[in-house]
Amino acid sequence: MARQICEQNDFILLGIDCQADYCHLYINVPPTTSAGEAVRIFKNGIAGALLKEFPAFGKMRNLWTWDYFATTSPRLNKAEVENFLRMQKTRS
Repeated sequence: MARQICEQNDFILLGIDCQADYCHLYINVPPTTSAGEAVRIFKNGIAGALLKEFPAFGKMRNLWTWDYFATTSPRLNKAEVENFLRMQKTRS
């Protein structure tokens, strides 16, 4: 699904890492697309497909958190990402 969303929006999928409670997408987006817009496109696209396949998800208050982590650095700092994930778990 991530590949399809990338193809539809001229994004380049560099990598993906999904676990039970999170999903990391490593993407390049055109300079005309903000990080927030890219996140919205992914969250809406994936949520629509999940709700179609698993209607019970529609009873959940929120499928996604409001937060996201984005960087423009080609060198992703793993410690920053781990800190972000830790913060998400304390906020849920």
